[in-house]
Amino acid sequence: MINEEEVRRLPLWKDWIDSNEHRLAYGMTVTTEEMEAALEEKFGTVEFNMAIFNIRMVLRHRGMNFSQRGLRGAGFHIAPPNTNAEEMERMNRVAVNSLTASVILGTKTNLNLLSECERKRHEAVTEKMAHRVALLGRTSSSLGQEISKQLTQ
Repeated sequence: MINEEEVRRLPLWKDWIDSNEHRLAYGMTVTTEEMEAALEEKFGTVEFNMAIFNIRMVLRHRGMNFSQRGLRGAGFHIAPPNTNAEEMERMNRVAVNSLTASVILGTKTNLNLLSECERKRHEAVTEKMAHRVALLGRTSSSLGQEISKQLTQ
């Protein structure tokens, strides 16, 4: 006979959310070992990281940030809501850096090595990314200066 409380649903990251629903609150902390056992994966593996990514996505939709910061690899916690603005700024910096890097890659690519079709697509994507960077640069003069500096290097 199967005990329904012992049955785990797949994917395991979703099962972890469901079985911890009553605990999911700001300040909650879980150990790395607890997460490894729940996800049946070792810390640092691709599978473990993808499961944590999925948990983060679900919790972000609830306004919660599932983070390792400050725990030195010992676990994860749901950071207090007063830290969300700082995390949002960090995420924005990462996005801007990635977008800037895409424009640098696009502008530095040797177009002579591309077919006509590839070149047109490449130029269209580069132009789209450059417009996005320009729009971001307008919102912050220091950001615009930093982007310009990176593009000329």
